[in-house]
Amino acid sequence: MVPASTGNVGGELDDGNFNNFTAGSRARSATRLIAQSAEDGRPVASDPQRVTCSLPNWMRLVLHDAGSGYGQAAHLPPELSVPVHIDQATRRIVSLDVDAAEAELQPYRALGRREWKETEAVLAPVRQAVKLPGTVARELPGVVRDWRTSLSELKSDLRGTPARNEPLTPQELEQRRQMALSARQQLQSNPKQRDKLRRQVLQHGPGIAATVVAGTYPAHEFSAWLMTQEVSGLITEQEAASLRDAAGLS
Repeated sequence: MVPASTGNVGGELDDGNFNNFTAGSRARSATRLIAQSAEDGRPVASDPQRVTCSLPNWMRLVLHDAGSGYGQAAHLPPELSVPVHIDQATRRIVSLDVDAAEAELQPYRALGRREWKETEAVLAPVRQAVKLPGTVARELPGVVRDWRTSLSELKSDLRGTPARNEPLTPQELEQRRQMALSARQQLQSNPKQRDKLRRQVLQHGPGIAATVVAGTYPAHEFSAWLMTQEVSGLITEQEAASLRDAAGLS
């Protein structure tokens, strides 16, 4: 795998990852591969090749992050190899064996699934906001009544999550910033989805700010959330400042 080379392709009939509601859904993607060996022992073409295939959302993020310094890279091997089909005559890669790769990469599924939920899922902005159970989770049915699957997964994630009152560490803040940068890259290629998520943030941001004023949502978490929304390009610096004012954090 070439680090950071894997991403959505999209198109008129397949709008990439952004029309999917689960981390396991497959979307049309492209990646760059370098053939290493073949079962017959003969030499293979050594130049990088662009290969298009349908990848599960979680696996696309794992392949993108490994060895790249982005997202979950610190928790992944510096190099990843995946099974491919090689043409016997040209010795070039014909396709990526997605099913076999998915089986081999199962140990990293949880990492990819978590990153997808935090950066690309339809509820990513809300998920970033609701880090503690009992804060605004009870308000979510009215917010996302049309997204029952995503809402169910979000409630499941939050159920039993221990309360956290201490500020995030610099490392955790940097990780969120890197995830936001990754999301920004994805959203730049899909302005329609970016606009949808932007509307969600601007619509529900004031309500979340009110929970900070009420003392039911940690101010440091709200500040971190605002940072991720601004870095991801969903809100402007001025809009972030306005929400910060509404939460009494200025």
